Amino acid sequence: PRAAPQPPPPPEPEPTRRRLLTALGSGGLVLFGGALAARLLVSRSGGAASAEGRRHYTIGLHADLSGPHEKYGKGQRRGVTMAVEELNQLGNLSFTVSLRALDDGGDPERAAEVARALIDDPEVLVVIGPTGDAVARTAAEAYGAAGVPLLALSAGSFEPRTEDDTLLLGRPDTATAARAVPLVLGDLGARRVGLIDDRTADEYSWLVTRAVSDAVDRRAVELTPRVLPAGTRDFAEVAEGFTAAGLDAVVYGGFADGAGRLARALAEAGYEGVVVATQEALGPEFFEFAGEDAAGWYFVTTYTDPLGDPDASGFATVHRERFGGIVEPYAVEGYDAARMVVDAMRALEHEAAGPARASLLAQLRGAEYHGLGRPLAFDSGGGYAGGGPLGYLYRASADGVRFRRPVEPPEE
Repeated sequence: PRAAPQPPPPPEPEPTRRRLLTALGSGGLVLFGGALAARLLVSRSGGAASAEGRRHYTIGLHADLSGPHEKYGKGQRRGVTMAVEELNQLGNLSFTVSLRALDDGGDPERAAEVARALIDDPEVLVVIGPTGDAVARTAAEAYGAAGVPLLALSAGSFEPRTEDDTLLLGRPDTATAARAVPLVLGDLGARRVGLIDDRTADEYSWLVTRAVSDAVDRRAVELTPRVLPAGTRDFAEVAEGFTAAGLDAVVYGGFADGAGRLARALAEAGYEGVVVATQEALGPEFFEFAGEDAAGWYFVTTYTDPLGDPDASGFATVHRERFGGIVEPYAVEGYDAARMVVDAMRALEHEAAGPARASLLAQLRGAEYHGLGRPLAFDSGGGYAGGGPLGYLYRASADGVRFRRPVEPPEE
């Protein structure tokens, strides 16, 4: 039988000394020290009131902490943890908050079990997650049927939506985010563009390439589309064809292993143009297969990097004190999401029974939050309506990937 949902791994290492940091600007303050941080990371609610007589609420985190998107899940866990610690210490709250994080490993069956565990916990008022598209619909249906607010930060392929949906999308969906790619192509001066829909990536690649095709200005760009059947591993033919055609840019809609194989094939074919892909292509498999041919590739993601983004630079300082130097993707976004949730809880504290799942969902649907990353707000259907960047541009180099800039939507 399949194992039951597992609690989060052991707490992250504690910092070496107590320190009060005031590095987060409008995001607030963070206090580190003692066993409090570790306790908050793994704690479950102890009941309706804390030892001090204050009400207590739990934020659930439905995350991939051990599967294909574990870096996204761990980033969100760290960001939410930082916000929970900060607000309990310095938020001047009339209640306390804890985090309950469960790992689905990126598996749909485990995702259903994780959703049931969080739904059945009466102290969990809202869930942040899930992490990956492969489990997104399974999770959204379960939380929607139970009336649990679900704030998704990294998964972006939730269509079609249902009338009992409780989903709130904290980023542009996959198709909307892909519309950043033609803007990047324009900035790079690309005029003859090859577009690869790799069906190994199934719906994801189709969503990306369809959005790019629809958004490209055909008056300025000559588009050459290619559809590769699922299971394609040899990219030599398409690479040689694009090189012979003299294309100055290639857009790839697939996953990281295919991107790595394509990078190698393009280099062997003598291709000298640019290549743009999306965040699902930016994984360890890309660098494993591409090797030194990874250099020069561009990637559009929906997460920022506080080490390179000046708007979130204070977060990197705090994160380094708490966890070390590496900031996983969606850590900033997890931090902002948790603070938005707690703001909504605070707004409902005046009610006799305090916040409940239904009232919290209604409060979040009408809220706006401006934090360290992209602004958070939602349309009437729960879609992203924060008006922030379509994406964030990164470029691969010999020593890794570097943040370049946000990709803002075009002015209307």
